[in-house]
Amino acid sequence: MPEIRKVVNLKTVDAKETKQLIETLDGIELKGTKDELFGPLRRGEGVSDEEWVDERRWRIRGVKALHFLRNRASMRYAVENWDKLEAGETPDDISHMQYLQSLVDIDVNTPQQFFKRLRRTLNRAIRIEDKDEGGQRILRKPRVEDTHEAFEIFDRAVKDLNTSLPQDQRIKLEHRIPVQSTSRHTIEFGRAWWYEPDVPVPNKVLIPSHKIGEELQSLGDFRQKAYDRQVWLHENEQTEVNKRFEARLKQLSDAGSSLDEGEKKEVHAGCRQEVLEERGVLDWITRGDDDGIVARAEKFVKRRRYNGMWALEAAKDEWINEKKEDMSKSDPLMRPILVNQLSDYEEAVKKAQQMYSGKEPGELAQEALENMPKGTIVFSPKALGQDEAVRFAASPKVRAVIVGGPKDKAGPHFHRIFDQRSKLSAYYPDLEGFPVETGDYVVVDTYTKKPQVVMDPTEETRRQAHRWRRAAKVTEGKKVREAKYEAETKKTRDRDSVTIQLAGNVSDADEVPYLLGHGAKGVGLCRGEEILSKLKEITSYDSLEKHIYTEYSSMLDEIHSESLDEKRGYAVVLRAFDLGGDKVPGCVKPFFSDKDPMQYRGARVLLDNPKFFKAQAKAVLRLAYHYEETEFMIPMVEDAGQLPEFKNLWGEAKSELTEEKTQFKQDMDFGVMIETRNLAEQTPYIAAQNIKPLSVGSNDLTRDLLNLPWGKVYELRDGVEEYYDHEPPVLRYLKFIQDQGREGFEQPDSKEDKHYPIEVCGDMAGTNTGAILLIGMGYRKLSMVADRIPLVKRVIRDTPIKVMERIAGEVLQQPLLNNREVRQYVTEKMRDYADVDIESPKYTK
Repeated sequence: MPEIRKVVNLKTVDAKETKQLIETLDGIELKGTKDELFGPLRRGEGVSDEEWVDERRWRIRGVKALHFLRNRASMRYAVENWDKLEAGETPDDISHMQYLQSLVDIDVNTPQQFFKRLRRTLNRAIRIEDKDEGGQRILRKPRVEDTHEAFEIFDRAVKDLNTSLPQDQRIKLEHRIPVQSTSRHTIEFGRAWWYEPDVPVPNKVLIPSHKIGEELQSLGDFRQKAYDRQVWLHENEQTEVNKRFEARLKQLSDAGSSLDEGEKKEVHAGCRQEVLEERGVLDWITRGDDDGIVARAEKFVKRRRYNGMWALEAAKDEWINEKKEDMSKSDPLMRPILVNQLSDYEEAVKKAQQMYSGKEPGELAQEALENMPKGTIVFSPKALGQDEAVRFAASPKVRAVIVGGPKDKAGPHFHRIFDQRSKLSAYYPDLEGFPVETGDYVVVDTYTKKPQVVMDPTEETRRQAHRWRRAAKVTEGKKVREAKYEAETKKTRDRDSVTIQLAGNVSDADEVPYLLGHGAKGVGLCRGEEILSKLKEITSYDSLEKHIYTEYSSMLDEIHSESLDEKRGYAVVLRAFDLGGDKVPGCVKPFFSDKDPMQYRGARVLLDNPKFFKAQAKAVLRLAYHYEETEFMIPMVEDAGQLPEFKNLWGEAKSELTEEKTQFKQDMDFGVMIETRNLAEQTPYIAAQNIKPLSVGSNDLTRDLLNLPWGKVYELRDGVEEYYDHEPPVLRYLKFIQDQGREGFEQPDSKEDKHYPIEVCGDMAGTNTGAILLIGMGYRKLSMVADRIPLVKRVIRDTPIKVMERIAGEVLQQPLLNNREVRQYVTEKMRDYADVDIESPKYTK
């Protein structure tokens, strides 16, 4: 142990003294810490004694890590002899491993983990001189996007080390995965956050050394409470079963359910099973051996300074990995039993974390998200639910979300939630097994030809990403500058230009500035389901009406303040809540208690829950009194026979507002979305009734016309989503709807009419080929996500209307086989007839 002196020069402290020095900083002044790489080390204002000691410890580790990296022989010895050092066969081996672990502050199990953590040590040691918002000089930690010479030294040292190591021992500097991304083309820097839906999320923050005792005491108290509960259940099992049984019967009775004796026996058996499962969980928690959840978690608190929740999760992961290794060596006949044991243990830890924290997974996730740094990249091995997706998309802390699992669970609606908020979302099917940890540095690249995610990027990769991001910002800046331009077709000698209204799709007020900044003329579709995601439950329909009105009025106020003068007053089309499918916010789950969301959705849900529909209708009617651009439409109407039922409910909503003496727009009516074959064929009847707006939902219409499973409106070719909405049968129906609709609406003027009655709202409208075909068929209003508006507008401004009409006419007459051939035909004819390459970067980025 080094002698405690007034001054200690780090450059002369040897490896064996480093660990002791880190632990004995009181009264010591450090010399040699102001390496030209790390920046000055000085105590700032508001820094506590504990924080100051911690900063000095990281500087010691950083300086010694740099010395270690400058000695290839030391690095090579550590890698080649890692197993021997970890086994601690001699006192020197033990001392050497303690020194290595001291550089990274926590126990690591492999050379790969050690070097990964060593890079983090350098990051923690660096302080950069900068200025705050007030212009005052400050010292700050490196940001995610910062490059630094210390990291270049790290990269060079590891690359040099790898040249002297066999292939199987080399240290991998970065990991890359190809992803399927959204339509946004950009570069994002961030820190990874590994998130599993429905699993309690620990706040992964290391606790200070002096807090270890408190954390261990907390875990000890938790185990004691679990033991007391276990003893009580053992002695009072039947009492607990009967208590749960009576509570369940009362719950069912309050819901109007009447059970016969056989059904009561099933409920009683279910309550007994719940109690037995709780006893099993308590047994896992209280055991004192290596299988005990708390006993194993305590080791992570002591060794790695994890907080209690994090330690419980780490204990689970370690135990499961050990058992999986045992399983690979076990008798095949025993494997099904071990698989069940793994599942039971995982579920036990999940319940233990909930018991320890006293909170539901959603609450823990929200708390953890609030503590995340800005620039968080969420990695989820499974698809996110509606509420979770909205939570992450709306958070200013999150820049991107990468999900895994089945592709159909991460479909268009999921990506749309992020697109509308100018956030990135991407998909990688095998994310479950990918080596990502919370806190890893990440670069998400959807700007270059091959979208990818880079974990722990080298400095070379980071510098290249900076260049790409600057290019992406230039591209984005051009889009914003073009927002003021009209979407007018190219004028020719024999034909004037035609104005096309390009509206946008939004979900709430946060998306409005981005939408209008890209030149949207009003809102063609406002989805309201995300508004519901902000509610835990519906306490009353009056409070629901108030919530809806507040959210919508906030959005319309934002539209008024952000709109350019020439684009003010265009329709804002609010959609009745389209529940079902993948849109089932938590507060409406009771509507689906005995229903399949994939079959039960849209208009049918609204008609079965009239008070719910009227709450939204009343809010919209009130809103329309103050905002004249407000329009309203019903989604997923199965056929025109449902419209009289909605008219009755609409009238009841007006009557209730009249009785309440509340101001509302008395002459307002509602429109419909054409998303089914039946309703499409009834277009002449709908137009004759002057029902408007009339919005064609191309995604669901495509699915219904082609008899596709719910959500499958595209196919995957070479990693690219190609939607089926270009199939000839779909195109013929779209042409029929347009022709019949225009006849019923007296030829509206798309240049002057701010409440244009017919639109197409769906992914097709935001594609270059789709927009060409729709405009060529006669549609004059298209609604799409914000990112696509400038690109579609460029195509429109560079193409004469007669070219679009010619291409659409030829496509409808050609015996084309599938949607891909239609796309190819449109692309080729645009080159031939208009000299426009719609696949070039000008129209795609």
